[in-house]
Amino acid sequence: MASRRSVDKAVRARIARAFAALALMLLPGCAWACTCMPIKIEDLYARADAVFVGIPEELDGPYPIPQGDDAYSVGSKRYRLRVLAIWKGDLNEAVDVGTHGQSSACGANLALGEAHLIFAYRTEVPGLFSTSLCSSPRAVRFAVEDSAVLGPPLHSRISGSIWQARPPARCPVHLRNEIAMGSTEIIWTAPRGFEDKYRAQRPTRFPYASLQIDRPSEAVRRLGRKVFRNVEPAWVCDACRSQAWEWAKRHGGRS
Repeated sequence: MASRRSVDKAVRARIARAFAALALMLLPGCAWACTCMPIKIEDLYARADAVFVGIPEELDGPYPIPQGDDAYSVGSKRYRLRVLAIWKGDLNEAVDVGTHGQSSACGANLALGEAHLIFAYRTEVPGLFSTSLCSSPRAVRFAVEDSAVLGPPLHSRISGSIWQARPPARCPVHLRNEIAMGSTEIIWTAPRGFEDKYRAQRPTRFPYASLQIDRPSEAVRRLGRKVFRNVEPAWVCDACRSQAWEWAKRHGGRS
């Protein structure tokens, strides 16, 4: 019987191949240099395998891809979103969505902590979807006009109108602290099992920390920490972030 380590390694290799494919292929409706053809919401809906509103809560990547001596390209990144409402597709409470790491190659930038309308496509990895700028992912505050076209969702996990979903003005845990637009900070190394432990603590202790837990390959590690590392937009509570870093360092996470 294969060991858990070998199984984990095989799964990671499969995901890496899927991310490499995302970095090279044109996602639906997209052209290089990211020139997107105009497309109606009805057509986006028809083409997509999944249409939903979700909040990006985790981010992995993008990682530099070594291309020889002192050269590298930018790979893909993966968001994990908490699903709030579904118009199309059979989705769990959380879904992984990959996209290119650069907007110039049609990669989507989703602000952590803010609800987005997503049109997503299946990949060869079960449970992993893809999207791009040309698939028009957008924060719901900019998608209210789409509600008339999409109609009510098939499934909703929140009360009230999904189109009114906004990051709160103040942190639900640290009530005196405001939440403001900032950027992610990266946990560069972490021990096995760290993600699951962090994920269990985040909702009740530091929901707006917006820390990015990365798992770079050995090839990327050899490039050094100072090589290109992307940070992404995120809604941040300073108290959440401070407490999250304290927790992370106690459990072996390092920047």
